[in-house]
Amino acid sequence: MGNVDCSTLSMFRERGAATAQGVMINRDSERCIVPVENSNEAQVSTAVCDNDDVNQHFTIHTNGEIVHDVTGFCLGPKDGTTGIFSISSCADTKSQAFVPEAQTDGTYILTSMIDTTQCATELDMQDTSVAHRDCTSADNQKWEIGSNEWSAPTFTWIEMGCGHGVETSYAYSESYTYIDSDDVESEAHEDLIDSAKDALY
Repeated sequence: MGNVDCSTLSMFRERGAATAQGVMINRDSERCIVPVENSNEAQVSTAVCDNDDVNQHFTIHTNGEIVHDVTGFCLGPKDGTTGIFSISSCADTKSQAFVPEAQTDGTYILTSMIDTTQCATELDMQDTSVAHRDCTSADNQKWEIGSNEWSAPTFTWIEMGCGHGVETSYAYSESYTYIDSDDVESEAHEDLIDSAKDALY
């Protein structure tokens, strides 16, 4: 175990395949989710759907993230639990992840990955905010999502350590196997490993 030069360390994070992309239409109001502005931690609301408005487009990935196509920010409750939804920097946390549960009518209920009793809900026609509320399978918790064709996985590199709040270390292990004359692979015994090292070095 040793220390890592965190000034040069990044972490590979895969989002997984995109399972759906496009506008997110609420079954009850037939309105679509859209951020009120394209900035970090901007609240989202619902508005009259316009499939040609890319600002209403989101992509759902297999890791549960719902990513705003224009900004690259993730959808989720602003306070991490039941708060009003916003778009904000993707932090690879369960508070920004959903489990899309397919319904027989072709819609999805978006269950919180951090609390499976909570579902993405359009609050009402007067308050068009979106927030987590107790799951009831009501129409205001059902969302029709653009297309649901799978695409290739995507990934991002995330800088870690040195002011990013992540302490890092490294460790390694090694193991050895050998293949005998019958092409059977087995774990190598210590004496065989020593003799192989002697031959190499």
